[in-house]
Amino acid sequence: SSLFYAGCCDDEQTKATVNKLYKQNNYLCDTHTAVAYKVYEEYTQKQKDNRPCVIVSTASAYKFASDVLNAVDTSLNLDGVEAMNMLQKITDVSIPAPLKDLDKKPVRFKGAVEVSQMDDAVFGFLGI
Repeated sequence: SSLFYAGCCDDEQTKATVNKLYKQNNYLCDTHTAVAYKVYEEYTQKQKDNRPCVIVSTASAYKFASDVLNAVDTSLNLDGVEAMNMLQKITDVSIPAPLKDLDKKPVRFKGAVEVSQMDDAVFGFLGI
């Protein structure tokens, strides 16, 4: 066994891993943690290494509510607050306090820029 192992996980594998962890373990994970878990599974299979492992998950599934919701229930394709509310409804996992009632909080950032206008926007912010 080597000192390091690297792997990758595409969007479909990530979605399948979120679904698997929720359905088999009742654990609602974020997409980044799903990637780590999928690569860990691959590692244990290829390296035949079954030592205990700790995967540190630092993000809430609600940070990626739309993607996680669609992974848990592929028939649901909601976004934003609707996705968070539905995710809580079907999983009974509480929405973190800072995200709860997000739709009732004031919008802090209102600017949006098309990709074709990004150079001008950045240079404008910099005063160039």
